Amino acid sequence: MNTYKIIAAISQKRVLGKDNKLLWRQSEDLKRFKSLTTNGVILMGRKTFESIGSRPLPNRRNIVLTSRAIEGVECYASITALEEAIRDETIWVIGGGEVYRSFLDKASLLEITEVSTNVDGDTFFPIIAESEWLETKRNINQRDLNNEFNYTFVTYQRKIKQLS
Repeated sequence: MNTYKIIAAISQKRVLGKDNKLLWRQSEDLKRFKSLTTNGVILMGRKTFESIGSRPLPNRRNIVLTSRAIEGVECYASITALEEAIRDETIWVIGGGEVYRSFLDKASLLEITEVSTNVDGDTFFPIIAESEWLETKRNINQRDLNNEFNYTFVTYQRKIKQLS
């Protein structure tokens, strides 16, 4: 069985992006993303793949959920096909909105960067239900020359479901 971890940067209103683009450039968030996912397995939707330049991210096993074949990455047409082909891996889910929604119930860990801005967008992160997730770490950071907005790194662990 695969272990899924989600990593995302979201605005105060859970906005991920607009027109298939990020709405900010936070240097420390990108460094955190790189340190957590390098030498690992990353999973994304086709639109996210296109938004990062239609190229695989280096030093990672890149997987794209799409019915198309894309050179240089592994492609699966469905979650079922992915799970039949790949087992016992830790997989970082890196977006976009539909992929996050599809994997939120499967994930055991969330690494969220909360970006302190209220921007309009067309892609949103799903609601993080307090009944299902426990915040285990919060690191508040201030904007600087390399970071356009204040931001907070937050880690959530899935709560263990109680048997009734």
